[in-house]
Amino acid sequence: MRVDHTTASSPISMGLEQNQININKEQSQAGKFARELEYAQNKKDQAKLYKSCQELESVFLNQILQSMRNTIPKSDFTGHSYATELWESMLFEEYAKEISKSNSTGLADIIFRQLSQKL
Repeated sequence: MRVDHTTASSPISMGLEQNQININKEQSQAGKFARELEYAQNKKDQAKLYKSCQELESVFLNQILQSMRNTIPKSDFTGHSYATELWESMLFEEYAKEISKSNSTGLADIIFRQLSQKL
């Protein structure tokens, strides 16, 4: 049986695609933060500024969680597929959002205090 290289993706190319998706998502989130920060500064909107600071904290925590996830050895028991990687990535992104909402790290508060001085 012949497998055409155009129909089957190698694990390496799937990993590269996932990395590119993550990079694009991070750039999009960073751009969103910059736009919201500028809007908050122009309108002097404290609530919007704090929400933006929480989102930035969430992006930072997501990076930490993704790095932690990458240290976990892959097992054949649970399987390994692109769908699993995507699902885990989205799960850890939601974990990061919930951690930032709980104010457990205090990073958003620190960023908010620093940026609110400029309002």
